Amino acid sequence: MKKLIPLLMLFIAAVLVLSCASGAQTTAPEPVEPEPVVQETETETQTENEIPEPVPPKQDLKRDKTGIIIEGAARHKIRNGDTLSNIAKKQYGNENGYYFPLILMASENAIRDPDIIVPNGNLVIPDLKANLNDSEARSKMKTFFADVAESYNGKSTPGAAKMRTEINRLSRSF
Repeated sequence: MKKLIPLLMLFIAAVLVLSCASGAQTTAPEPVEPEPVVQETETETQTENEIPEPVPPKQDLKRDKTGIIIEGAARHKIRNGDTLSNIAKKQYGNENGYYFPLILMASENAIRDPDIIVPNGNLVIPDLKANLNDSEARSKMKTFFADVAESYNGKSTPGAAKMRTEINRLSRSF
């Protein structure tokens, strides 16, 4: 009897394996492609005598007293450890940290030295693209950026020479 138990168990295992294997051969149903939905829309036809609505001129953009565009500007409350270049990187993208003088311009004397910013102060973060695409703003930025670059002459802080070089490069590009 003891010799029959292992044989019986082997027989049961073989039956289970065979029954599972034969059941796994079911075929998956063929995918049904949904019919495309056609939406009917009313279309307006424009006759030759109709004149399209004029697009409002860009001159209506809100500017501050420095001449840069502040329409759509964001706000930033200064926290411990913030630097202007890190704020610029966060707002404008990592490759644009040297555009922080634009934030200085818009923040109207909130910061006197770009290397010293005090927590809890509020900064205005203007739209970089809007200002770069506007000739009046670019002209104002050119002068201001050159002044900020000049302020780094004689500074012994780490990275001051590179800061001056990069901001001057941006100023000349305007």
